[in-house]
Amino acid sequence: MKRKRAENPAAYAAKRRKITKISDSKCKTKIAVDCSFDDLMSDKDIVKLSKQLQRCYTLNRHMEAPLQLHLTSLRDKTLRRMETFIDGYKNWDVVIKQERLSDIFAPSNVVYLCAESENLLDTFDEEKVYVYWRIC
Repeated sequence: MKRKRAENPAAYAAKRRKITKISDSKCKTKIAVDCSFDDLMSDKDIVKLSKQLQRCYTLNRHMEAPLQLHLTSLRDKTLRRMETFIDGYKNWDVVIKQERLSDIFAPSNVVYLCAESENLLDTFDEEKVYVYWRIC
């Protein structure tokens, strides 16, 4: 049985979603991942952290209005893991800094997020930076 040729082949082509750069994003909410505790983490935890960073980047990249994603204190074990196993991370559309979070953002603008907290955020302030300090 012969397949019928599509009248409009372009209609069946996969639609590629337009990627919005964080600099062009309508969303100005800043999220930071603080990697400064990698000296306290096992090698297994470093592997998990690097995979979670990759996942965060991928999800953010495909959002219609991506968050302003910052990776801070990216050095030592985490940096070595990223350089060895995650090709192209230097090309990610995120802000990557080796400096500590406190050297980049004013302490009055930092909000640490914690899954165990009873406080729920209903809104986000664009002046603040929301920090995941322990992702594993």
